This record gives sequence, structure tokens and C-alpha cells, in this order.
Amino acid sequence: MKYSFDITVETTHTSTNLKEEEMNVAVGYIREVRFIIPPGPRNKVNFQIWFRGLQLYPKRAQQWYHGNRLNIEFTDNFHIDSTPARLTFVGYGTSCRYDHTITCQFVILPYPDPVYYLEKILNSLGTITRWFLPKS
Repeated sequence: MKYSFDITVETTHTSTNLKEEEMNVAVGYIREVRFIIPPGPRNKVNFQIWFRGLQLYPKRAQQWYHGNRLNIEFTDNFHIDSTPARLTFVGYGTSCRYDHTITCQFVILPYPDPVYYLEKILNSLGTITRWFLPKS
């Protein structure tokens, strides 16, 4: 499932007054991540993505994304295994005269249906058991 969130960091959001916005997503695993920083912020808007109190992106602790006319894209395999499935945008601006909007996009793939795998396992067990049964 594809998710796209436009999040505005206002001039009032500073390092002491952070912008925090929750992004509701589905349970599954994050496959693709894209952050779009339009022209304008000139490296003055910094942001991170958190999940349940842990910094998720950027991967290195205490680092922040920032840029100007920049697309940050990568693949991942982070598992969101229970609800509430919420990612949190945390950001701030440094001496910004204008509000700036960052677009956060995620492709989250659902977990495969467990019944499908259970049937495959049971079928395999049936085949294995037939090998050991005496032939009549």
C-alpha cells in the first residue's frame, strides 16, 4: 500500500519547539521510502522519522535529513508488526522566514496470509509422512 504525507514545518517550529505529526500506516513491512524536499528550505529544515520512541530514519542516531530541491529514496525492510501502526515525523526549521512542506512517501507491503503458509506446511508434512508409512 502506498502512503503519502505532506507535512508543513512552520516558522514557529524550532529546535526547542519541534513539529511532531503522526502518520497512520498499515501493519506490514516498509519496502520503499521517499522524502521530497522542494526548492526553498536551503538546508534549514531538519527532520527525522520515528516509530514507537525509536529513531527510524535516518538510520544513524541523532542525524537529521535536510536539503533543498532534493529527493531522498531508498529501500528498506522494517517490520511494523502491530497496531497502532504510526510513524512520527519530527522536524524543525532554523531561522526560516517561510513555512516549508516536506513530502514523506512509504510503500508498505502486507504480511503474507498465514493460512497460505500453514497449508503449505501441512501439505509438506503429509508428503513427508507418506515416505515413512509402510506400503501396503
